[in-house]
Amino acid sequence: MQLKEKITKFILKNRVAIFFVLLVISILSRFAWLFNPILSLWRFRKVRRIGNQIANWCFDSEKNIEIFTKETISHLDWASFELRHPNYVYGYSKALKNYAGLPDIYPIKVSYSHGAILDESIFDTQSKSQIGLHDYKIPVFLAWGHFERDMVKKYHTDNRVYVIGTPFLYADNLFSDEYINNERNRLGKNLLVFPGHSNYGVEQNSNWDKLIASINKYKSDFDSIRICMFWKDIQLGLHKFYTEKGYECVCSGHTEDCNFVSRLKGLLSICDATITNQVGTHVGYSIAMDKPVRVCSPVQISDLISCTSEIPSYFSCSGRLLLNELFIENENLIISNEMRDAVEPYWGLREKKTKEELRQIFFEAEQLFRKSPKRFTLLEYR
Repeated sequence: MQLKEKITKFILKNRVAIFFVLLVISILSRFAWLFNPILSLWRFRKVRRIGNQIANWCFDSEKNIEIFTKETISHLDWASFELRHPNYVYGYSKALKNYAGLPDIYPIKVSYSHGAILDESIFDTQSKSQIGLHDYKIPVFLAWGHFERDMVKKYHTDNRVYVIGTPFLYADNLFSDEYINNERNRLGKNLLVFPGHSNYGVEQNSNWDKLIASINKYKSDFDSIRICMFWKDIQLGLHKFYTEKGYECVCSGHTEDCNFVSRLKGLLSICDATITNQVGTHVGYSIAMDKPVRVCSPVQISDLISCTSEIPSYFSCSGRLLLNELFIENENLIISNEMRDAVEPYWGLREKKTKEELRQIFFEAEQLFRKSPKRFTLLEYR
């Protein structure tokens, strides 16, 4: 009781000072975003240093690939200057800003998806399939293709939408010409395989033997075959299934690696064709790089382990099923006009903007953001 009385007396005696302290904290919290870049600098430098160390080499051992996916995680969560942190994933914001000639530390006032969206229910905030891919508090949304544009206009009428194509189109190739030539000479005609990967509380369980059987059918057509693994599956140790069978595994990096999309473009530039057992963003990227792609032994719901209550519906959405049906028949590994037309609404491969056009979009987004009543909420977040 005495302690309670002492605290009460202290508060009453110093109430004016306490009031001003709380007032100052309240004011500073509205401008906390100004200090975040300063606090993030050492992390940002750490990430860039790691990225530069591994920029021009691939993976010549199991140890290397495990270290690669592990070391690029610990300092990444706040190593971003973006107001909307998801803009940073896969290095998309870096690719867009570099292309438009904007500095790394400038936070772009737009939002966009981090993958090709194939299902309408993703955009409906009332749907159970809504997995938080977008932040519609930011007035400007950059759609990959016309499907995404139409869905945003349907469900989020307050947003201004621009179709710019996938950020993959704007990324530089991380590997040097010399490195690419050396790798092509070492590997010869190369097939790059993208196994369906774990994500969003879902782990891959089986289907590996089916994929291996599909890969074996192409052994006589290629000099080498490499497996491009997702970082999470490497952490789970799933890459060992392939390395134990003698396949070389590669990886584009962690989700929040600022060089991810540029490294993936480099890996695709080395190969001659790709195969996969699950439609994902790599399908459109392969077509963008003029690399034929085939879907072999597609992943089924029974091949997945859900870490949550249910398997997300986007694994069986209409867009994914349509592309599965088209690319599963591509046994001869060609690229037809029908295939290009099929991926266009989702990846927007013909929608790439010029540098001037993209800069103008960012300028308009900046102006709209300054007028947005929700801007302080976003600034406080960062």
